[in-house]
Amino acid sequence: MASLTRYPAIALLFVMTCGSGFAAINYPPMVGDTPDVVIGDAEGASAANIFVFPDAINLDFIGQDDNTSPSALIWSYSSPGGVYRINGAEPVNPAVDNLVNPPAAKRLDTQKDPLDETGPRTITFRDNLRSPLNEAGGVGPYSDRFGSTRSNPPTFIDSGVVMLYCSDGTTVSLENGRSIIVYTLDNGFDRLSGCVHDWPPDPRPPYGWSYVNYTQGNAVPSVTSSGLCITVGSAGDNDGAWTSPYGVVQLTPNSVWEVRLVVTTNQTNVYSMPLWTLVYDNIGTGKGHDEYGGEYFFLGNEGGANTPIGGPTGRYEYTCVLMPVAMQTPQFADSQEGYFNPRVDADNDMRISLRVLDVGTSYGAQYDAGMVCWDGLMIMKHGLSDMRVDETAYEVAQFVDPKVSPTSPAAWQMEVSGQGATTVYKNGAVSILPTTNWSQNTVIMFRPGDLNASIDYPFDPTQYRDNWPIEWVADRLYYIEFMLSSPSAFDEVNPPDMIRVGADTLTSELCGVNFAVPNTPDLSHGAYTELIYRGVSMPRTGTPQKYGCFFYTHSVSRTTITDGARWRPRFEILTSSTLQPMGRATNLGGITVNSMTVKRVHFSK
Repeated sequence: MASLTRYPAIALLFVMTCGSGFAAINYPPMVGDTPDVVIGDAEGASAANIFVFPDAINLDFIGQDDNTSPSALIWSYSSPGGVYRINGAEPVNPAVDNLVNPPAAKRLDTQKDPLDETGPRTITFRDNLRSPLNEAGGVGPYSDRFGSTRSNPPTFIDSGVVMLYCSDGTTVSLENGRSIIVYTLDNGFDRLSGCVHDWPPDPRPPYGWSYVNYTQGNAVPSVTSSGLCITVGSAGDNDGAWTSPYGVVQLTPNSVWEVRLVVTTNQTNVYSMPLWTLVYDNIGTGKGHDEYGGEYFFLGNEGGANTPIGGPTGRYEYTCVLMPVAMQTPQFADSQEGYFNPRVDADNDMRISLRVLDVGTSYGAQYDAGMVCWDGLMIMKHGLSDMRVDETAYEVAQFVDPKVSPTSPAAWQMEVSGQGATTVYKNGAVSILPTTNWSQNTVIMFRPGDLNASIDYPFDPTQYRDNWPIEWVADRLYYIEFMLSSPSAFDEVNPPDMIRVGADTLTSELCGVNFAVPNTPDLSHGAYTELIYRGVSMPRTGTPQKYGCFFYTHSVSRTTITDGARWRPRFEILTSSTLQPMGRATNLGGITVNSMTVKRVHFSK
């Protein structure tokens, strides 16, 4: 999966389904919704397979000015890093070049790529690293170094941000320009990828984001040239978040949402970097309230490889892929009786929060301080059917009781905080059951690895080697799937408060948890009877059902701990005396985990 090249703009960008155009403005010119561009080299896509996308976008369709016709507008572009060329024109340098009247060699509307088929106003994108233009304007030396064949899966090999500028000869679009993410897809086809929609940086509802302070600490929100920011001091508990408007993401069946964002900070010490998280959830109306959500954590310990300090220390770009964990179950996805029924949640929406969680002392929060800013946020929609599997990284088809074989890769252990629970292993599956009922606060984690990280292995011979099963490779996307079922019909209608699936690293630098709350009644039962307690997010008896989430690896840890650069999937059951989905006061049922799989994946049309 290609990462988002850092581009310092105030605007928070969202890739959504295109709306109904835009209204003309008086001054200056405006650039409308513009799709991202994927440049492929598969047969029949680009001429001679040379990573060129001819006539990708019509400038006359996206540019508008109140006094100038679209065909008379002047266009230019910037391309940090120089990976991509448009129309064979040279990119402008916004700090030096005149964007109102750019040099002739840098005007898109007068230059033409050799493979352009219809004219310069339908712009042609070229990966200038893979298929460079020589000085004479022809195609330079080229070889398909990645060996495209139809048997290899499509793979993203380059990405970058280009900015389109539109001028009427007197003024230029500037902030009303348009950023486009361009990707190069080896063994893939040329295509456009959704549309870009500007979200105003103004934090005032309903047009922007609102700030929520969760504690009485000294977290201070602000809007700066770096985006939406939160500043915290080292004293006290500081917990606040910028939260998007409801409906910023419209949930649709079999959809996956890839969130990319740029993060910066003024903190230079990785061990004093405040913990920040990306949160997603749904706040519906009626009984669809808080049915699903999740949170991805980024902690700056063990050298700070995943801090936004940047430079040689950390990184600026972050990726999280979101999907309701019960999305693929028939009961959740049913358009008539499941979650997508407007009687359940008329909004079918998701909101996103950017949070600083600087509380407690367990991870050194008492030493953390500084400003965290989020900019360049973009959300891209994928279809589950577009997910391509590169490899199976880890799989447990039959679980082994750790009491029998604690070092087996298939030995999963249960860690309980709060009320008790038991595990029953049978026919390769494991059922997690309450000892009495789960009416009180309980957290049950079921995962591979020792209950405590054996950081003294191999120096302490009494310790087991930690079987965190998956090697940590940078900037990879994984799909984690648990096959769940209810042990009996009784368990099915008496679910726990929350089901969570996710992943974490041995060094705790990255953690992702995704939850489902069986809070929405299964309308297939009709009237509100006892069976209504069967929620659409609860697994059914019989055939196991898919509960999945995604995990993006970001930067490999700088840890020196033996086997520290590894990560694991995890499954959790949570109950709380204050969380009572659909009014349930007691929780008597369990869940069976039948198998699990982790696959390295990417999305491609």
